[in-house]
Amino acid sequence: MSYHPYHSGQNNDHIFNLCNPTYNLEGFDNGNTCSQWQVVDKYKNRASDDWCQLGCHRTDGGKPAGYCKGTVNATNDIWCECKTSGGDPASTPTQAPPSTPTQAPSQNPTQAPSQNPTQAPSQNPTQGPTLPIGNTSVAAIKKLFDDAGVKNMQTISDSCGGGDPGMTVSANIWKGYSLDDFWQTLDLVTKINPPIYLGENAIEGAVIVSGMMGNFFVEGYNFQICDESNWKNDCQHGPCGCGQFGHDYTSGAGYVVPPACPLDKTMNINAADNGNNAKWAKGQMECTAGTASAGCCWWGRGPTQLTGRHNIKVLDDWLTKNSQVLGSAKSTLCANPGLICQPNAKTTKGGSLVWLSSLGYWIWSVQANDNYLPELHKFMSEYRNGKFPSLKTSDLINSSPASWPSGIGGAINNGVWSNQAQDNIGRVCGFLRMLKLLKLMPATQGQNAPNCNINKF
Repeated sequence: MSYHPYHSGQNNDHIFNLCNPTYNLEGFDNGNTCSQWQVVDKYKNRASDDWCQLGCHRTDGGKPAGYCKGTVNATNDIWCECKTSGGDPASTPTQAPPSTPTQAPSQNPTQAPSQNPTQAPSQNPTQGPTLPIGNTSVAAIKKLFDDAGVKNMQTISDSCGGGDPGMTVSANIWKGYSLDDFWQTLDLVTKINPPIYLGENAIEGAVIVSGMMGNFFVEGYNFQICDESNWKNDCQHGPCGCGQFGHDYTSGAGYVVPPACPLDKTMNINAADNGNNAKWAKGQMECTAGTASAGCCWWGRGPTQLTGRHNIKVLDDWLTKNSQVLGSAKSTLCANPGLICQPNAKTTKGGSLVWLSSLGYWIWSVQANDNYLPELHKFMSEYRNGKFPSLKTSDLINSSPASWPSGIGGAINNGVWSNQAQDNIGRVCGFLRMLKLLKLMPATQGQNAPNCNINKF
């Protein structure tokens, strides 16, 4: 059994479903005891032997970790140690962080270092359930966004990140994230087979795009990064480009299931060349031939942080299959996965590689899920008289099977619809804020979603 230590600052929930003592989330009482989910017991007392259960990390194909033991240092940072089966954690837990760490800013970024790099590696993409042929054009959805004043990625970042404790609005959008490029690339993937599904009308299309952006915001670290940041945390398999948080991106069983890109130790890729802006990261990823990092070029990339040789091969094959519509990159991604994060890298048809990496994954792993269309229709059935009703965030997060806003995050982050994604609340709240920004929700929405605070708009 393996342990995975994670670090959580006071203002941000770096551990999935952890009761945070500095602010109250839905489902938790004012004493900071997890009254509903039973994740942490009597956390208010901050005893070093507090127990976290069913929330520290998801491993083994999305199964919850069995137990998590927390240790608190002098600055009230929590160091958690999880294991994948029941019973007490080791009697000698991983040492907590030093009591005098490097001083952090007053607010933590929206997303913690990704403990589940992207999603559980996908199986071979299939068409999934037959989706109706939507009659929504990208132009109609874009007009709805334009009419609401949503014309650039900064506006979307401000919307998704505004309001929550611990949420920082990004001041430095990664230069490769262009909303114009997104619309152009989205239009391309409506013309392939199977196409991306954009609904039966512009409102449904706007809901789908808002769901994407709420998740992309979290995965892309407030849209600050394309390349996964180097957190120098639990890099057990060599330099952190080879894998961190206990994962083995290069040779781990889940990351190399067929089809998979061949392992090439002659590649030289340095994420620092791409201008990633992640605050508080410990460094940037690199793989260099002839060094310990040789061949370790498969870290997470793009707004879904696509990770591993399997996922890159699936993307490469999908691009090749659809090259008549999508165009071709200047080389295969197996030969150079770093192309995904080269700012403004385009195919010969003008498709943005960074957006294609996420839209492709959306098509074969998110909308292909059997729950996708039924839950989308259930969500859309609430739309009345030009507005969605006030929606409780807890209702969207706790339903079974997962609601559409929650399930899409599970499909992206760990490959399972009803296994909640890391920072699921942030994803769902980002989605709701987008609907608020697009004027698709009533002015009273925030009354029923206090931890989203979406009345900012």
